Amino acid sequence: MNTLQSFDTKNFSDRLTGSGFTLLKGDCICEDGCKDSRRSQKTGLIFCRKAVNPIGYIYRGQDRHGFGMWQAVEDAQAFLSQASEEREQKKRDSLELQARRRREKIQRQMPKVELNRCYSLFLSESILQESDRQTLLKRGLTPKQIEKHGYKSVSAWQKLKHNFPHNLPGILDNGVLNVHTSAIVAPVFNHDGLIVTLGVRLNESENGRYRTLTSATKRKPDGVTSHLDGELPITVIEPSKFLGNAIWLTEGVILKPNIASDRLGVPVVGAMGGRFTNSPNLTESSLTSLSPKYHTKSVVFGLDAGDVANRDVAQKWINQYKYLSSLGYECCFAWWGQNNKNCNDIDELPIEEHQFIEYISYERFIALCHKYGGIQPEKQEFISIMRTKLQQLKRNYILYLMRLILSVTLTKNIYQT
Repeated sequence: MNTLQSFDTKNFSDRLTGSGFTLLKGDCICEDGCKDSRRSQKTGLIFCRKAVNPIGYIYRGQDRHGFGMWQAVEDAQAFLSQASEEREQKKRDSLELQARRRREKIQRQMPKVELNRCYSLFLSESILQESDRQTLLKRGLTPKQIEKHGYKSVSAWQKLKHNFPHNLPGILDNGVLNVHTSAIVAPVFNHDGLIVTLGVRLNESENGRYRTLTSATKRKPDGVTSHLDGELPITVIEPSKFLGNAIWLTEGVILKPNIASDRLGVPVVGAMGGRFTNSPNLTESSLTSLSPKYHTKSVVFGLDAGDVANRDVAQKWINQYKYLSSLGYECCFAWWGQNNKNCNDIDELPIEEHQFIEYISYERFIALCHKYGGIQPEKQEFISIMRTKLQQLKRNYILYLMRLILSVTLTKNIYQT
């Protein structure tokens, strides 16, 4: 029997309808009377083999059976609007989830007074190993300063003597300190003089030596961290005697700010990586506390060696400048020629060289970044600079040739006479 003769159009239509399609039965957008065109009941797409750019429809490709897929313009606009709304809703849901998790972390956070009590107890029962003491002495700290800043030694996975609360950052479920190698620890103080976490300097590490205590691990990523109200902790170090006229901001939380404050006689605020914008509220509250106490609205950024030559770091300081300036502080940059990594940081700079420190403007800092590579010129600017340099080289070469010709001519005339 001929298969085409036995084809049941009605049954086929029923199957299509039952599977989510409606046969158009000659009433198709191609206006060619085709019998096999159909419309998707779910998407509204029309499937037709013959249609060629029908008015009011958008081509969406071809299905596996060779049918062209066409979508009405109004359906496409509605689909785009719906997709946009769905994306916005997903974005809102994601932001709400992040906010909820942040609130939950803050709720689990130990009060600052309790943090201070627990960390003070831990430090009071800890000692500083002689090898670590020698390390600190080599960094330029005096024995008195080492004692003042509370440096102590810890061993890898050190077992704690007390049953500290489970929400104390740095403590694992088995009652050990979450530090995987021997290290030096020191208190990180807030502007109220409370210890809010411990800064850690690992004696051995391939991924950076410095960090703050955390209970978060690969196995337990939701462990409590040292964040305070959702922000990374910063340290506030005040001098025994104020000798300057500004508040300094440096990177780090346990060595650089401590040494800088002792040597310069100024209050120093320190942040991990020098990224105060990661802790905007803590930074603002710290400066709000220090500014009237020391009668100054001046802030000095303590640039590290080579910062003006590093694009990422230069941009970081630009961001810090803009943020602190927006709070109403008069900002400048400390400069003693530290244009590369071989120079001294502020905690390494000999005291007798402090007299050479310049306090430069934002514009001067930007100029130094351009000079040493921290800021790369835009493509068009680079082309313009290179064109200017080539023109200068061309002029110099022409002048050189003219002088050479003149010299040869004079020499020739002298010999002829």
